This record gives sequence, structure tokens and C-alpha cells, in this order.
Amino acid sequence: MSKTIKPGHRLMPIIGSLLLLCSVFIYSCEKENFADDLAEDAPTFVENAAPLIFNVSDQDVLSRSLAGMSLQRTKLGAARPNPYSVENVAAAHRSLFNSSIQRMEPTDLYVKFMPSSFEDLERLQNSGEFFYDFPLEYEVEVMGDYFQEIPEGTFPTLYAVVKPGFEMPAVSHEILAGLYLDESDPLLLAESFRLLGMSNKVEEQFSDAYLNDLEIESLLIPDPLDVNCPPGCEVALRINKSTIPFTYEWYCDCDGTDGPQYNPYTINDCGCEVYSNDRKPGGCVKVEDSQKSSPGNYNTFEPVRRVKVITKDTWFSERETYTDDNGCWKINKSYSGSAWFWIKFSNDRCKLRGTADGMKSIIEWSYTVKDYVGKLAGPNFNDIQVIYHLYGNSGSQAHRFWAAATVNNAVHEFYDMAEEDNIATPPAKLDIYMGRNHTHGYALMGAQDAMISSLLTELLESVFGAEFSELLGIVSQYTIRWLLPDVYVGVDQPFSDKVKKTAFQQLGNASRYTLVGEDYWTALTTAKINANGNGDHDGPDADLISISESWCEYLGYDYTHRVYGDLASGIDNYEFQLERLRFKEHQHVPTGLHHDLIDYAESGISCNESGGDCQQVQDFVSGFTREQLFQSLNGDVFSLEDYRVYLKDNYLASTNNQLVYFNALFDSYD
Repeated sequence: MSKTIKPGHRLMPIIGSLLLLCSVFIYSCEKENFADDLAEDAPTFVENAAPLIFNVSDQDVLSRSLAGMSLQRTKLGAARPNPYSVENVAAAHRSLFNSSIQRMEPTDLYVKFMPSSFEDLERLQNSGEFFYDFPLEYEVEVMGDYFQEIPEGTFPTLYAVVKPGFEMPAVSHEILAGLYLDESDPLLLAESFRLLGMSNKVEEQFSDAYLNDLEIESLLIPDPLDVNCPPGCEVALRINKSTIPFTYEWYCDCDGTDGPQYNPYTINDCGCEVYSNDRKPGGCVKVEDSQKSSPGNYNTFEPVRRVKVITKDTWFSERETYTDDNGCWKINKSYSGSAWFWIKFSNDRCKLRGTADGMKSIIEWSYTVKDYVGKLAGPNFNDIQVIYHLYGNSGSQAHRFWAAATVNNAVHEFYDMAEEDNIATPPAKLDIYMGRNHTHGYALMGAQDAMISSLLTELLESVFGAEFSELLGIVSQYTIRWLLPDVYVGVDQPFSDKVKKTAFQQLGNASRYTLVGEDYWTALTTAKINANGNGDHDGPDADLISISESWCEYLGYDYTHRVYGDLASGIDNYEFQLERLRFKEHQHVPTGLHHDLIDYAESGISCNESGGDCQQVQDFVSGFTREQLFQSLNGDVFSLEDYRVYLKDNYLASTNNQLVYFNALFDSYD
């Protein structure tokens, strides 16, 4: 197969450098050497199959570690000289080109961060950078989930590769090396390896990646010197990939076409557009939905939307991207030898936290959920599927990853529906904690100070179970302030719709927070603390709690129905449940009211969520919009009566409803 390009670009002569690699370092270009087979640290891998499937289930996560549920530790080998340091690459430049350059201009910086508080960890997390807990200049024998043992009261040392213009967080740090990671001239980098006595690493690092990845459209080719074409013909370069090594030939293109066309993209088994070059990573991330998926049929699994994918070679080069709304991703970087892959559950809308059983340190509370998927030896990287199966063991790593994928999707589904309804979306970069021992949720949204004394015990219970009491003497309430999330979602149930219902409820609270403001939310949070939850209809601040909780409860039902329809895990779908729902509790939290204001007028018997208190609801009202209801729950509304008055004064006239029926409906919930 050949490719052609017209010589319209004036670029550096990289082709010669590529061909010289075969002779300068005396290794064979006639075979592909992929000696780095899959290491023991990788999860289940389907050999010689397309796609390459990483199954993440209780069984497969278990196989990552001899310790079972616990995380596996990274194992490092010997320290290596750094062929990418600006000094060593400059030495290679002097060797190849007889130059006098002493230091290359760094393309990247290798930095060690030394946090000393949870505030420092938060600053690092908020930077959006990807951090490693092991020094990158060491050989990695087994990549695991963690490297450092962190005694209580101490903090990990973290490493990162950043661009020179990166705004360093206000955390103690040290620049360990300036790096030169410009791969446009692999001969220069290969010479740096050779000068350091690492010629045996050159083929693994460069040869296959570059010789199989001549992106002809971007190569800088010098003008042909001795090709004279007749009128009507154009000079073109033919690259023949059927020969070893490749051959290059200038010729005259006289048929008025550009020759064989190269499509840089292809569709893989996920149905995702990825790079045709199979050394450029790409694939999809999916999660099993308990209601929508057929076990074992990955085509029915749901795409995991907008999560970060990180790929890294065995040195300093890393690439990051995000899955799209179809769960697809691709990275424009070729890998020759081995590459490591991670999924990090964060994006511009949220970050997800939550620990599994066997947590080693309180510090893990602060970490965004990150799944070390595994190591691939190549050569095929563009057909990777990461599959998060429904978990079997509560509190397992598989539970944690499945829950993160499910709650993550709930966030994006909430955004879709909120934008459709023209109501506010939650604040950006929402901090969500997933409680593995609970099924309920709450939204603190900046009111963490008010919540500490009440929620300290619950949070510790969620993370540590019955052993939490021993930690009260270790962790101060001030420290807990930095660990409490914006939103808490209990994920201890194997039903996707129920997990999402809890998430939708609390995202509804987060959405309303943007409307009512921090003072209102602190008052509401304080009221709930004093009531030990929702309280009852006769308790202090019952009116405030009742109207506020009714909205998030309503959205939980409404949005879950819009996602699942008749596929709900219960006997009835969520819309039918709303139709027959009056209060959440006895005379308290009128969940069904909002639905009755929107739906077609339909009077009937409605009951409490837990049953009982069934009464006739006078529902001859319809046509209000979710936007109108949302705007009527603003910071001046503290009770059901305030809600009634605001709706009547601002929106009733825009509907076809009569005041007498409007009041009758509210009276049914009084």
C-alpha cells in the first residue's frame, strides 16, 4: 500500500532520521518486537481478539491483587538515567550536529509536589493535573493502584509532568528536571538514549511508533530537486509501506488526482471513530445498566460520558482526553512499546470521590476515583473497551467503579434534562462523594461548616463501618471540613435507576442552590441538622424543610422516569408513582404537588410515599412548566404558602387554570 503527498510543505528532513534509526543503532526493522507482554498487573485481557476488552467486575478486579479486595501496590525497579532531560538532549544535539548548545528549551517540567495539609491536596486536585505517587525516573516492574504507604497525619509526595506555563498550585514543590519531549526528531532523542548507554531501549521507544506512523499530511518534506514534470502534471511523493524499510519516490502525477487517499480515521468495534493508525489509542468506556443492559451483551451497555482517559508511556510522556457523550475517545499519540491506561472520574461538571473496603488511609477520602485499567504491550491500541460490570460484592472496587460510572452519567443526564427544562444546572466542578453503606443522599453546597458535628459520624461510618469510632481521635473536625463534599449520594443498591434517582434528587438540590444562594442554603442545612433529617410537619423550620425537600424529591421521580420510562426496577414506573404520591411523610414534604401542577388535570386518591394517609387530591390544574416551578422556589420562598403566592402572582395568568382550582389543589396539600 502506498501514500502520496504533494510537496507543498517545507519541513525539516525527518524521513532521513527515521531511516537512519535502523542503521545507527543496529536493530532490525524487519520484525516487530513487542517483548513487553501483558504484565501481571493487568486485568483480564482478551488475547488476539478485537476489541481488546478490559472487564471490570468483582472477579477481574479481584485478580489484580493477591490481597483480594485491597488495592495493589506499585512495584518499582532501579532508578534510570533521564534521556529526556534538557541537558542530556543537548548533549545528543552536540553529538549529532556538532553544535554548541548546552541546554534545550524545555517542553515540559518534571515536578515533585509536597503537600502538608488537606487544603494542599484540594489545591492539587483542583488544578486538574494528573499526579503520580511514584517517581517517574524509576523502572516500573508492576503498576498498581498506589505506591506510598501514608501513615496517619502525613501526606503523600506527588509527581507530575506539566507545561512550563502551568500555574503551580500554592503547594510546596520542586522542579526535578526540565524535559525535552518534542518527538518531531526521534533521532535526536534516540541519540540521547545511546549516549546514556541505553541503546537497547531505542527500538522499544521509537522505531515502531514512528516507522508505522508517518502521518504524511504533517511531515515536513524538502522540495524535490531533480523531478521535471510535463505540463498538466504535478510532482508528488509516493511512500510505499509494503517494503522494509519504507521506500520514498518522487514521481509525476499526471491523472489530475492526488493518488490513493488516506483516511486518518476508522470505526472500531465500539462504533467509535478512532485513528486508523492502530498505535494511536482509542476505544470506548461502558457501564452495565441494571435496567437497560443485557448481561454479557456489551452493545446494550451504556456509554460512560465525559470521563478523563489518561495514557502514559514508560517514561514521561502522557496524554489526556475525555470520552464523548457516546463513551468514545481517541488520542493522537503513537505508542511503540508498552502503555498504561487510567480512567479518572472527573470533568468540568463534577469529580467523584468514594472509597472501597480496605481503604489504607484517610487521605483516600480526598482522592477522585481513578481506575488503573491496565497495561498494554501493543501493537494494537485503537480498539480498547473498558467495561464496568454490575458489582456483586457491596464495598468492592468493582462496586466503586460501577457506582462512579453510574453517578457520572446521572450528572450528564441531569444537565441534559435541566437544559431542556430551562432550569439551572448545578455549579461547575461539583464535588460528589459516593457512600458505599447508604442509599440516601444530601447536598451541603457550601454549608459544610454547619454540617460537621452532625455528619462526622455518618461519613466515618460510610467509609470505615463499625471501626469508625477509633478514628475520631485521629481526624479533627477541621480536617473533616475539607473532606465533606458538595453532594453525597448513597450507592448501596444494585439498581441503576435507584442510584440515579438519589443522584437526581441531590443534583436538584445543587441546582436550586444556584437560585437561592448560600445564606438560604446554610439556613436550610442548619434546619435539617436540628431536625435530624427532614423532621416532621410539627417540627422547627418544618415549612422550610418541607417545600425545599419536595422539589428535589419530585425531580428524583420525574427525571428517573424520563431516563427509564417503563424499565423501572419497581412494579410501577416512576411517573405512575408520582401520580399516586402526595406527601413523602405524614403531612410533610408535598412531593406530588409539583407533578400535579404540570400534568393533565386528574383528580384521584394519593398517598404518602411510605403508604397511608391516602386522600382525594383536587387536581384540576395543568400546564405549569418546570421552569416556572423552579423560578418560584427562589430565595424568598420559605413555605408552601410562599410558593402558592409566588406562582399565583407571576405565572397563573400565563396558564389556562382558574384560581379556584389552583387554590383547591394547594389546599389538598395543606
